[in-house]
Amino acid sequence: FRNDPFLKLVNWARHPSPYGPLWVLLTVPGSLLAGNDLILNLVLMKALAAVFFLGSGLMIAAILRHKNAGQTIVGTLLFAWNPLVLFEAPGNGHNGIIMMFFTLSAVYLLVRRRWLWILPTLLASVLVKYITAILVLPFLIYCLHAQSGSRARIHFLVKTLAISAILAGVIASPFLEVPSGLLEE
Repeated sequence: FRNDPFLKLVNWARHPSPYGPLWVLLTVPGSLLAGNDLILNLVLMKALAAVFFLGSGLMIAAILRHKNAGQTIVGTLLFAWNPLVLFEAPGNGHNGIIMMFFTLSAVYLLVRRRWLWILPTLLASVLVKYITAILVLPFLIYCLHAQSGSRARIHFLVKTLAISAILAGVIASPFLEVPSGLLEE
């Protein structure tokens, strides 16, 4: 946004965001609400991270409840009371916690054997920060291996890739430009 008063304050003013489009979309409501108020913008960014921090704790608890119920409280508290996580996520408002929320959600879906939704959920993580793209292939291989027979694998692959493509298209569409001359008569 060329008229953004904060543009002159950021070091990446002349470059696109190094983060994915889902991250940018998640920050829009807070930016619209805060307008030009720097303090309110900062508070809302930290609040966004805090919400996903809490969500990540819930995902960890849900994973542990399903896999090792006796360790649910201890495992969740190891995350929730970790000083580095507290400092970086709600403290600094770092978007890595949002990326990890979606990654943890994909792990939860994996342990619950909800095969169809694992890759789209992991893709949401990638669309926040691209580093989790390295997990797509191992998750895909695991999901394919869990299917019984080649017909089931093909059905799974077609469905999960279709859902993933639709998700990516919807999230990325606000950032796509139509090449000049394409729509001209």
